[in-house]
Amino acid sequence: MDYQHRAETSVQRLIPALLVAVLFGGCALFKPVPPEPKSIETCRQYKRGSDRSGCENYCRAKKAYADGRYKDALAFLEWSNLAKTPYGRRLERKIRAAESSTTQPDLIDPSKVTGLAILASLNGVCPGRTTPMRLELSFIDGTKKRTWTNKDKQQGFIDFDLFELESPFGTFNKGLYVPQSDFRKSMDRGFLVRARLKSRPEITATRVYKPTYDCFEDAFFSGRPGATGRDGKKGHRPRKAGRTGSRGKTGGTGPKVVADVGVVQSSITGRLVVVKLTSRETTQWIIRPMKQLSSKSPIRITVQGGPGGDGGLGGAGADGARGGRGGHGGRGGKGGALTIRYDKKHRVLRRLVRGSTPGGLGGQAGIGGRGGRSLKAPTQRLKDGRNGRVGKTGRRGPRAKYRAVRSSQLFRGEGLQLK
Repeated sequence: MDYQHRAETSVQRLIPALLVAVLFGGCALFKPVPPEPKSIETCRQYKRGSDRSGCENYCRAKKAYADGRYKDALAFLEWSNLAKTPYGRRLERKIRAAESSTTQPDLIDPSKVTGLAILASLNGVCPGRTTPMRLELSFIDGTKKRTWTNKDKQQGFIDFDLFELESPFGTFNKGLYVPQSDFRKSMDRGFLVRARLKSRPEITATRVYKPTYDCFEDAFFSGRPGATGRDGKKGHRPRKAGRTGSRGKTGGTGPKVVADVGVVQSSITGRLVVVKLTSRETTQWIIRPMKQLSSKSPIRITVQGGPGGDGGLGGAGADGARGGRGGHGGRGGKGGALTIRYDKKHRVLRRLVRGSTPGGLGGQAGIGGRGGRSLKAPTQRLKDGRNGRVGKTGRRGPRAKYRAVRSSQLFRGEGLQLK
């Protein structure tokens, strides 16, 4: 009975406190919802910066929604403190509904399709470089529909899943054509692409893309980079300065590279200058139409020394001491060795392919350590440590060697018919 009496007394004492909490808490719970802003100018009425920026972001979300930029609209709405209001939630539902509708491609009635076309690529297809595809369907009423080019905006376009695509020299991935990188297969035949409408296999299209070679860039080889210097230790007791960062390591010597250079004849693009570059680790090809090359615009091969390692950071100073000095950057590595062997039937190749063997760049200077707090004025800091020095550029390697050789000595095992 005594326990029951104590419990009843405790409850009676709690009732007034609960009433007060409900009354005053209800004021916060039922805080009035601010009116929906009509324009960004109306946000100036808010005095608090957070309320004003929330209002402005809500207006930006409405503007992005009206412009069809649904991802931006959702981002602005998320940054707004009005997102949880009834009109904020309503706007979010509208944005998400519109976004989902734009990512759905149009449906078609296969019985009304009259033709299929593969649209031409602007610059042809370069071996190994992914190229977007464009397909177009024609309908009985004279209208046409193309495949989408933006995954986020497929409304008004048709999907690639409607088609079967095939090519002897490449593969397809959702509207992207991935051609083979071996230029020899397409040099005289181009890139053949066939398309077929799945629901009506008799509707087909074929196109041969012209090969281009603008994706073959100048060659660059480099030695291994030098290791970064160790960071200096921070001061471990008052008045103890940070330690100096260590110097970066020297970059590695550039590799040894051999380049075979010759001329082949393409029935589509004419004469091509072909370069095969071989080093200990990699093999690389460069192909350029001969008419695009000159002594002022040659193919360039660079065999550079490795960059020096960056200097280590200076250690932070303890209270009453300055920071440590940053480490010096490491020296760049020596340039590599390059031998260019070209077909002696085409002496002009010596001017159309140029090589260089520069030294590697020096490493970056280490940043000085942060100074500690002043013991006399704790709100102030002592000087940071000095930065280190940038590393020196490495020595140039031996000059590139040019050797005119018989065509039979070039590209062995590659099956190239040199002109």
